[in-house]
Amino acid sequence: MLIYKNKTMITKLENELQSIMVDFSKTNNNAERKQLIQEYLLASGIRFVRQNIPNTGNKNYNICVPFGKSRNKIVVGAHVDVVEGSSGMNDNLSSVAILIVLLREIVKWNTTHSIEVVFFDEEERGRKGSKLYALREKDKVSFMINLDVCGYGEKIVYTYNNEPVLINELVKKVERNLEIVKLEALPESDDWSFNEQGLTSISIALLPQEDIDILKKCINLSELFLNIEKRKKVFEELTIVKTTHGNSLDNIQVIQYKNMCKVFEFLKMLLHEWESIVSHTE
Repeated sequence: MLIYKNKTMITKLENELQSIMVDFSKTNNNAERKQLIQEYLLASGIRFVRQNIPNTGNKNYNICVPFGKSRNKIVVGAHVDVVEGSSGMNDNLSSVAILIVLLREIVKWNTTHSIEVVFFDEEERGRKGSKLYALREKDKVSFMINLDVCGYGEKIVYTYNNEPVLINELVKKVERNLEIVKLEALPESDDWSFNEQGLTSISIALLPQEDIDILKKCINLSELFLNIEKRKKVFEELTIVKTTHGNSLDNIQVIQYKNMCKVFEFLKMLLHEWESIVSHTE
């Protein structure tokens, strides 16, 4: 279990996350959400580039924030688009808020390796943003971390694809400070676009313990998430599903900022440990 050494610091982090989420709650569409992200970045003096998705009239685009100059980069991403009729608070503006706070930290780091934070567009419409990015950048990406649905639930869960030895080494180094749970699979998200290009990825979410118990009873989660009928039956039992896509708990009131802080700390640890591992292998 994560133990915070500085309660003042964690309270500040909670307040920072809450402030961002409140700002997002005032937006009405995906265009306004992307504009808000860019305003946050500009206010912090953080350089970014827009990667336009073809055939959308420049309306849909990824927001890419690069750091470092090494050839191979680690990509940290979350999708910014929201299903129509949803508040988007848990899916997936909670993850976006975590990345905005992370960016404010990264600018202070003296990193020797390249990190690129990407806010992906069009995940809810076939992962168009991440498919475009992964295809164009595949030769430059060494590892991808995906955040999706990180605002509700007391447990960090993760799944990974490719390089099991490397991922296990990475997670082992941080799990002594955190209570985290490995699942065989998680629902489709932007990490799948990187997996399709043969790249290594890890996807992170928050889930309530009761949902984890339900999923662990399922045989072959990977197959289940690809089967619409089987998936629907299981999803009806999950509390987390109620926090997404316009369902009964899809609102800002359910967001758990203290648990979002856990994801933030996990993410920071992963990045620092990855840099350490890479440094020792060079």
